[in-house]
Amino acid sequence: MALTLFDFGWDEEWQVVREAAGFEGLLPGRVIAQHRIAFRVRLEEGECSVQLPGRMRREAASPADLPAVGDWVLVKRRGDMQGLIQVLLPRRTKLSRKVAGMQIEEQVLAANLDMVWIACGMDGDFNLRRIERYVAMTHESGATPLVVLTKRDLSDDPDAQIGLVRQAVESCTVVSVSAAMEEGKEQLERFARPAATVAILGSSGVGKSTLVNWLAGEKLMEVGRVREADGKGRHTTSRRELLRLDSGLLVIDTPGMRELALWESQRGLGTSFADVEAVAGECRFRDCGHREEPGCAVREAVARGFLEAARVGSYLKLKSEQSSLTARLEQRARAERKGKAGGRPRPEQDIEDAKNLDD
Repeated sequence: MALTLFDFGWDEEWQVVREAAGFEGLLPGRVIAQHRIAFRVRLEEGECSVQLPGRMRREAASPADLPAVGDWVLVKRRGDMQGLIQVLLPRRTKLSRKVAGMQIEEQVLAANLDMVWIACGMDGDFNLRRIERYVAMTHESGATPLVVLTKRDLSDDPDAQIGLVRQAVESCTVVSVSAAMEEGKEQLERFARPAATVAILGSSGVGKSTLVNWLAGEKLMEVGRVREADGKGRHTTSRRELLRLDSGLLVIDTPGMRELALWESQRGLGTSFADVEAVAGECRFRDCGHREEPGCAVREAVARGFLEAARVGSYLKLKSEQSSLTARLEQRARAERKGKAGGRPRPEQDIEDAKNLDD
């Protein structure tokens, strides 16, 4: 049976959105891969190589407003299986981070996700704080997080590790698997419903590509070896790409990320650290920083063993990052307004930001 757009996540709600857009003669399609200057889009009749018109690039307020893997677009056909993207349909969910380095820009990793599988090895890669960061990022996206602990066979005490993760991320489900021993596959398959879109996140070497191949029952992704000295792997996945498995599950494997700075995270932090924020509501001062202020309910909860000190530290670090990012965005916005009004030159930091945006 021939595949249709419904096999790639299209549904009646998307059809309503398409009709409301009011563009006759344009074909709906889903971005399944992004190259430097082109995209691969799945149309009803098959895959199509498409370009992005200069108009869309010029009118985009930021790179985050341009198509990403998982987006639905409307395409104007040009010749045999080639075309031009004309419209980016509104996203239901959006998985974003701040771009690596000093540049202040949002990078959309994937769009229109139903779930995000957060992969973390139960070997030397095991890191609770990193898992908390990924979970906060996923909650902010609007997708549902699932923590997948890989390499269970390499753990000295898997039950203890699983317990630590469940305590740290009470807001989501945690499963443990071992592809090498073929254990736990049925746990993942419970979440692998047809036409659902899943992105797999995690650092290099945790087994993201191995998970895809394991679920697919065949080698779809290249798998790299992990260094025994430090448990780190090389980047075998070089770009994001949407794959459809025989089960009907749509999977976006992502390159390992050495740096994961959150973009917007207020909702994500509120969900991921609901226990900390509930206690923070009892502090004497509404703007309590939970460090030296008198009457701090959070520090008292830590002292009495109700909250874990490391978890609170992780929360405060993420809050600090978000506050710093917000301040820099506001500073840049003020400088841009002054520039448009013919005011004084921008501060040095804003000039550097402007250079980065032009690169």
